[in-house]
Amino acid sequence: MLGDYLYLAPMDNAAKLHAASGAEVIMLVFDYTGSKSFGTLQIGAPSVSRDNYGATHNNDLWYSWLNEYDLTPLTGNEFTLYRSYSSFLAQFVLLGTASKNFLRYTPQTPNYVSIRFPSTQTTNVVAQFGRGYRTDYFDFLNDFLAQLIEKSKIFPPYFPIEEYKSYQTATWSLVGVVILVVVLVVIAGAILFLRKKDNGPSEQVRLKRRRDESDPLNG
Repeated sequence: MLGDYLYLAPMDNAAKLHAASGAEVIMLVFDYTGSKSFGTLQIGAPSVSRDNYGATHNNDLWYSWLNEYDLTPLTGNEFTLYRSYSSFLAQFVLLGTASKNFLRYTPQTPNYVSIRFPSTQTTNVVAQFGRGYRTDYFDFLNDFLAQLIEKSKIFPPYFPIEEYKSYQTATWSLVGVVILVVVLVVIAGAILFLRKKDNGPSEQVRLKRRRDESDPLNG
């Protein structure tokens, strides 16, 4: 549930907000569990199976392109999945949108595109009665639970804003003091240099006179 609250529910809310503003939105649900899926790697543990342990965060990366963490090739149906999924992503890169064959998401009709085991193809899923992918559950997390947490202040803020502002103020104050000291040192050095430069010739004349007065040959 924590993963749903932190990742999936905000994604659904973002899709809803973008669509409500008039943007073209496609929601893709990657729910394929195969040989490279994290849950599959744990199969053998009593509590892990494809029925209760679906695709996890970033599982789709192993089926989108080769990466430095796994250079083994995809074969069979999983290679077909790779072709289908990477083609879907490439359309966004090249065209800024996906094919018109894929259903668009709207707040009223939250259609979505799914890749779900055992299928290796991107499939349109039509929303029924205004309900798309786990709509009621995400609405509960976004509209009720998030508001409840915000109002009850159960958890501290994720980022300490006040402490950051105090630290920022202290830092700038210290920087200001350092700059002021540097400026004063430069000014003092310039004054001493100019005074030494102005007094130089007269000191040399006085020294010469003293030498002349002390020289018996000049008496």
